[in-house]
Amino acid sequence: MIDTLTRRETAILLGAGLMYTGVPFHRVEKRQLTESETLVLNRLEDRLIETRDRLLGYVGAPDDAISFPITEAERAIWADVLGACLEECGHSANDLSVHLVAHDREEVESLLRRLGQNP
Repeated sequence: MIDTLTRRETAILLGAGLMYTGVPFHRVEKRQLTESETLVLNRLEDRLIETRDRLLGYVGAPDDAISFPITEAERAIWADVLGACLEECGHSANDLSVHLVAHDREEVESLLRRLGQNP
């Protein structure tokens, strides 16, 4: 279980949630989330937004870790969602930046490894 996230990782996860639920995929087929998975995803997004908003005035570095416990169910769903989004972005620096707010593919792959999925 992950118990900390950086502000960069928080932004990437929020971007992945928005991309997965609101952007048509053209390169890969995204699976339809079940109702319970969608509920878990929505609750986690709400928690991430609250955490992000609380940190808006934070002066530390973007890679400073913040406490953010994630359950196994949340971790599994985020790993699937983020993995699909990374596949859809491919190696396009533009797609990675626009959709996932990531500087490069390695940044997202590193988060996927932390979530327990091999990119």
